[in-house]
Amino acid sequence: MRQAVIWFFLCCKRYLKRLSFLLILLFFPIAAGLFARSEKADQKGVVIGVFSEDSDEDSLGMKLARKLEAYGDGMFSFCLYDSDEELTDAVAARQVECGYVIGEGLKEKMDSGDYRRLIRVYRAPSTIADEMSKEVVYSLLAGLYDREILTEYIGESQVFDYLDQEGERKEEQ
Repeated sequence: MRQAVIWFFLCCKRYLKRLSFLLILLFFPIAAGLFARSEKADQKGVVIGVFSEDSDEDSLGMKLARKLEAYGDGMFSFCLYDSDEELTDAVAARQVECGYVIGEGLKEKMDSGDYRRLIRVYRAPSTIADEMSKEVVYSLLAGLYDREILTEYIGESQVFDYLDQEGERKEEQ
């Protein structure tokens, strides 16, 4: 072990005396830092377009669109579009990988149980980003809609009949 340490020390001493080796040794960390900085600058992720047909800001469709726009984690970034045609043109021009159109009356359709064609997807033929981004879109939709499902279940179910409005036990008569 001692011979290995002495050998390493002598090699380093010999190489550090040569200016070219010292410059190469200093070049590697600098190049790695510049490379990492350039990667972060253009790391926007996969851009996906979103359009909501609901015009009311308090509707579930607009809440979902705003939440998708604010979503900054992971490999996807979402941008809002003002019209369906603008979104389809962006997908056709490959400005975005795919586009989601959130149908009008999303909450009402979900309340009635009509789940078909709630959210339409436009995608370029050569992409698979729509399959991966569906997980993000539907998980954020579930995050917005699950509170309403829970309150509806509590209101209709007899499981919580022993509690009053404040969540305290009712006194038995």
